[in-house]
Amino acid sequence: MNKYLLLFFLIIITRLIAPSELSAQHVLPNGPKPFPVKGKPPLANPFSPICKTPGKYSSHWVNMGPDSFPTQSMGIVVSIWPDPNDPDRVLAGTNSGGLFRCTNATQEFPQWRCITDSSRLPCLGVQDVIADPSGEYIYMATRVLVMGRKPGSGYGGGYGIGVVKCKDGLSENPHWETTSLNFPPSSETAVVRLKMHPVNSNIIYACAGSHIYKTTDGFTSKSFLEDMNLPTTDKNQTFRYVAFAQDDPLTVFVAGDELWKYNPLTSWQKLKLANPQSGSVDIASNKFGLYVFYHNSDGRFFIDLSTDNGNTFKTITYPRTPAILNYEYRVNSENPDIMYWGEGQGILKKSVNAGKDWGYITNYAPTSPYHGTSTHGDIRVIKLMRSSKDGKNDIIYAGTDGGILYSEKTDSVSGETIWKNITGHGLNIAHFYDINVHPTNPNIMAGGNADNGFMTYNSGSWHDDVLCDGYTCVFNQLHPDTIYGTANCGSNALFRSVDAGKTWKGINMPNSPSRAVRPIQSDRNGYIYVGCHDIYRTLDTVTSKKNHLNWERISDFTGENDVPICHTLTAIGLSSSDSTVFYAGFGDPTNNIDQSTLSKDCSWTAAENRCPGEQLCPLSNKLFVKKKGHWSDISSGLEGVRKTVITSIVVDPLHPERVWVTFGGFSASSKNKVMFSSDMGRNWKDFSEGLPDFAADCMVYENGSNDGLYLGTDVGVFYRNSSLTNWECFSENLPVVIVNALTIIDSTKEIVGATHGRGIWKSHLVEGTFHQK
Repeated sequence: MNKYLLLFFLIIITRLIAPSELSAQHVLPNGPKPFPVKGKPPLANPFSPICKTPGKYSSHWVNMGPDSFPTQSMGIVVSIWPDPNDPDRVLAGTNSGGLFRCTNATQEFPQWRCITDSSRLPCLGVQDVIADPSGEYIYMATRVLVMGRKPGSGYGGGYGIGVVKCKDGLSENPHWETTSLNFPPSSETAVVRLKMHPVNSNIIYACAGSHIYKTTDGFTSKSFLEDMNLPTTDKNQTFRYVAFAQDDPLTVFVAGDELWKYNPLTSWQKLKLANPQSGSVDIASNKFGLYVFYHNSDGRFFIDLSTDNGNTFKTITYPRTPAILNYEYRVNSENPDIMYWGEGQGILKKSVNAGKDWGYITNYAPTSPYHGTSTHGDIRVIKLMRSSKDGKNDIIYAGTDGGILYSEKTDSVSGETIWKNITGHGLNIAHFYDINVHPTNPNIMAGGNADNGFMTYNSGSWHDDVLCDGYTCVFNQLHPDTIYGTANCGSNALFRSVDAGKTWKGINMPNSPSRAVRPIQSDRNGYIYVGCHDIYRTLDTVTSKKNHLNWERISDFTGENDVPICHTLTAIGLSSSDSTVFYAGFGDPTNNIDQSTLSKDCSWTAAENRCPGEQLCPLSNKLFVKKKGHWSDISSGLEGVRKTVITSIVVDPLHPERVWVTFGGFSASSKNKVMFSSDMGRNWKDFSEGLPDFAADCMVYENGSNDGLYLGTDVGVFYRNSSLTNWECFSENLPVVIVNALTIIDSTKEIVGATHGRGIWKSHLVEGTFHQK
């Protein structure tokens, strides 16, 4: 059939299956014309904006950065939409910090700005972003994912609010609204992929777990939203990729742990590849056919090609290179021998012989420039915007754990590759786990940044070091220029800087199982404490001259309290007025677990710091206190501890029997986010009034105040003191973002917050509550 005649029939068919009256129909130039609005009511917004109006106590948060780096070590970019008509106009979706826009991406100094902050909507991690050809209608697949904690530990985990869209994407401040495809965050459901129909841009497919959704009116009405009822037997898998058949846009392919084909005439069909397949499947479709990139149970990789819309497959190559299982795969649309392979935890590779051989075209470490340009490992997204016959002039955008790369020339054979680091200025998306301030100089602070090591701020400028995941940091109170930080750098789990963060060196950790994000604290006497399975303390005050730390264990949770060895601490609390009082919390969620079916055999491999059978161990979400030399279980009556993870413990600086505990995750009716005890854990009361149902991540006590407490959550900062019966918003000018750590600078009466996705922020304290001792 003549391709133009076929296109005509496809337009007629898609015109018939699309609604005739749309609140805003936006289609490709060759598609149907827009219809006027005829009184169809807008979809009600099921999610309230967070702290849309200022709270009772005003804050004035300002961003401290980092705003730009010469190296590509800014933060995680998980989705990209480049304007097909203008390479300078790019949208970038972040892991948890919203959507950014740039209008001069290929110029010398790219400028970025977040265009979702004004919505105040929660859960704006943008796992995928698409737009119609005009750029006016923008759709975001929302998913917040924080590695190292639950919920959301894994590629398919996380939580969101479904699909969010705007109709004025070219305006200065687009207006965002939720859509017909929406989920409550507590359902821990996330949309990870969107695919727009090539003829009618009102038709969009969305991947959410094992479900595939289809809208025919741009997610405007539930009447035109369909759960495609994919007949998969694996309800735990996550579909991640969607592609249309090039010669038949009514046929769609979806891939995850399985590969399926859908056509309105034949319904669903599970496709069989040329080899046994195990794990994730990635697909690419162009005029040469359907390409499938996958591996078998032995870890061997294959690339199959189908030229008959998935009816049969032929293996065209066996990639001769190891790979990480999360990957991005693209094929040149003008030359099928040109392929790109981005490892989810590695580098970007290119093949010029249909996948038989691969050469790398980026570097893993941004401090080791690739042909003079800083690149970064952990490739999260690839956009092949233009294909060239020889593959040397392909236009590529790549989102990494350090920012965004742009190239108009890649040659893996000659090695000549020209990249531009277009992270530029304004893309303040650093994923901090912690922040700590120098004890005597408030102009110096340090924190760990996901996949970008330790970052140090000094009088307006930022410096980073150690290229891995940086986590928690603490200054030595007696030796203020000495900082200790926990990290995930192969065998190194603890690092130290003796020059206020300019350089870092690996140092020994206690020999004990521990989480990646380990709680670490210091006291005014110069001792360092770290939470593993037990709490360990340095034997002396750790002068900067020592290259090896001597640790003493100050708990025995297995021997004294029968906690399985594989369970590790998520929070520790020290009393500043009584050095003999400690609190310790374990944080594995226990909801929906039948503990009677679990094994008590928890083996631990010291060399790898992991427990092979950890999932079989009884889950112990417990809170303990040490007093008079003994540890006591104070979990009884602590309702929230049975449901969600313990995230922080705050002890009254003058009265060690008074303690507050915060919890992550979701709970019924927003209860059990914060619990308070006035008698060292014998009795507890819920202290969560006024909080939204999102994780409470950290809390600090304001010295000398009327029990002034500042709480960091997954949606910003809240404040409460003893005269208030509810928590009040304290997030004016702060994005709706995860706040992982808070610290108070007594000398300047300021509070500093570390966000997971928007860098470091600072505000004044609540006026009138601070009283100098």
